[in-house]
Amino acid sequence: MDAARALYRKDSEWAAPFLWRSEFNNIMALAMRKGLVRLDEAKAMQGEIADLLAGREYFVPAGLVLELAEKSGCTAYDCEFALLPCALM
Repeated sequence: MDAARALYRKDSEWAAPFLWRSEFNNIMALAMRKGLVRLDEAKAMQGEIADLLAGREYFVPAGLVLELAEKSGCTAYDCEFALLPCALM
């Protein structure tokens, strides 16, 4: 988390597709199962990140996601993040 905070200090114009919430929750669930983070810590981090991204979450058109997934062989999840700049236009 320290590395993320340092990066944010350098560039605070972060944006993400709405998918980030599910991705983050999945990471936190895994970290909790491994005993790396407690539930209260995971909730606190989720809230902090949600505040940070407030007003900077975007819908990425599903059709574009599928087109890029087919062309690139990447997961739809990765394509949604890759296509985020298109959603910002």
